[in-house]
Amino acid sequence: MLEGLAPKSHLKTKCAIIERAEQMLDDKDQQILFDALANKLFSNLNLAEQLTQRGFAVSENVIRKHRIGKCACAREPQ
Repeated sequence: MLEGLAPKSHLKTKCAIIERAEQMLDDKDQQILFDALANKLFSNLNLAEQLTQRGFAVSENVIRKHRIGKCACAREPQ
């Protein structure tokens, strides 16, 4: 029943928010986003709402995971 059980391969080295930022935003807007992610005055919810209002839809959960190091950015490549 449990044959073939193996850990999930983590090939991605960037999480969804960073990948999308690199695809959708110019360098200036990327830096604004990265600064906002590092700014603890923004709550996860407030930042998610403001980004979504500006056309960069993201959930507070994605922001939270990135901020606490539980996203693909923080994983060791395998």
